[in-house]
Amino acid sequence: MNSWRSKVNMRLKLLPLFLIICALAGSTYYFYTQFQRTQRLLQNPDAATQEDRHILTAQVAKLILLPSDEVPQIATVLDASLLKNQPFFVNAKNGDRILIYPKAMKALLFRPSEQRIIEIQAFSEKGVDLPQPAATPQPATLKIVISNGTKTVGLTQVAQTELTDKFANVHVVAKINAKSQNYETTLIVDLTRKNKDIATILAKDLHATVTALPSGEESPTAAADILIILGKNYGQ
Repeated sequence: MNSWRSKVNMRLKLLPLFLIICALAGSTYYFYTQFQRTQRLLQNPDAATQEDRHILTAQVAKLILLPSDEVPQIATVLDASLLKNQPFFVNAKNGDRILIYPKAMKALLFRPSEQRIIEIQAFSEKGVDLPQPAATPQPATLKIVISNGTKTVGLTQVAQTELTDKFANVHVVAKINAKSQNYETTLIVDLTRKNKDIATILAKDLHATVTALPSGEESPTAAADILIILGKNYGQ
């Protein structure tokens, strides 16, 4: 009997040590998988879109219980002024994200900059028109080249940060200097001539002018949809 009790006591004493070892092993595995995930994203840019979805839903899940049996459709509000006639978007701002769960008949308007849910809309079985992802009139990835048309050093980096913070699908493929550094007004050039609406929205947001490629400037060597030439009015 004493021998049996001794073995039990010994196992109880070893239990905390066992739990610590498990915790350490779990932490090691976590950091390893995090490293592997980062490597996969670097090697496979297309996976970044899925990663963005995971990050966004994780942020929203901290604020409200989300449906667990479906993946949401994601959209970004580019020009809130065009959506004010819809009750769901009355308080929307540029850069807000829309999560749509068709199966659960629920839509959420989320503001990443404030980590706050702005609006929630549920739908009856009779059906109500869902806010459509078409509220984001942009391709899956909008390739942009930012050109510095001023003498202000580092202005293209400031613009890149602003654009990527506001618009999740914007990808800045290059930052260059314009041939002239005397542009007074920021210019938006639709290089492919397929993104007129998007160019107009960007121009409104950046207080810019949509124009053809200015005389003396060359088309970027990097494949891009839009060229933004920053003028002295940028940021004012």
